[in-house]
Amino acid sequence: MINIIILIIVAAAVVLAVMRIRKGAGGCCGCSSCSGGCSSAGKGNSDKDTLYPASSSLVLDITGMHCEKCSGSVTEALNALDGVSAEVDLKNNSASVKLSKEISAEKLEAAVSDRGFEVTRIRVL
Repeated sequence: MINIIILIIVAAAVVLAVMRIRKGAGGCCGCSSCSGGCSSAGKGNSDKDTLYPASSSLVLDITGMHCEKCSGSVTEALNALDGVSAEVDLKNNSASVKLSKEISAEKLEAAVSDRGFEVTRIRVL
């Protein structure tokens, strides 16, 4: 009887360990606070054909960021776009973007979604 109880405890510990490993590995960055479901389609509420002119200032509301690694990934993706200078605010789940060239909403959203996050709204300041 005691062997069965020990076997159940060990099995439960293994199951919990596997769940914890999968939770970290399946998310956006592997951080412990991710739910494993960070990946998203990247469909913001703006029309994908919207073009934002050079010298525009935008705020992108972004979901799915949980840690500094997440926000760093989004910052890197946005700043890799020609004519985009971005700073990501993890606390507010947003990115402040300044444009030196015209860019479409589609390109901004694609850069973010390629990293596993979603732009939910783009606001022009």
